[in-house]
Amino acid sequence: MVKQTKVLLAALALLLLSNLSCKKGVLPIVWNNAGTQVVLTTYDTKMAAIRFKIGNGQSAEVAWPTTVAITTKVAHWTYPPFPPLFWPYVLTNKFPADNIQIQIETNGVIFILSPMAKGICKAFPPQPKEFPYKPKLP
Repeated sequence: MVKQTKVLLAALALLLLSNLSCKKGVLPIVWNNAGTQVVLTTYDTKMAAIRFKIGNGQSAEVAWPTTVAITTKVAHWTYPPFPPLFWPYVLTNKFPADNIQIQIETNGVIFILSPMAKGICKAFPPQPKEFPYKPKLP
């Protein structure tokens, strides 16, 4: 019994230490209100691209970008470097990652959503100074 207790305590200590040392990330959930399917391309710090197809009215959890490009059937938008994280807008989850929700509009403008948003929004919360996030002009 004493041996089992020691093993259990050691396992619990390892579990606690591993949870304390793990940093979970924040992943954007992107809602598409562009009126058509979009291909959202996120670029990391080494400009490696990851592409996500998102149907109109649908969402996708995407990699945290350094910068973003969005392509539709009729438009291609590129954006300045992605703004920093805005903690009041982060939805905290137990696992695996926290989320921040954003929404693409028909003109390529991206709004940040409330952490409690459940889908496409028509009204937006007060936006941080970097939002709405607008495409670069051609």
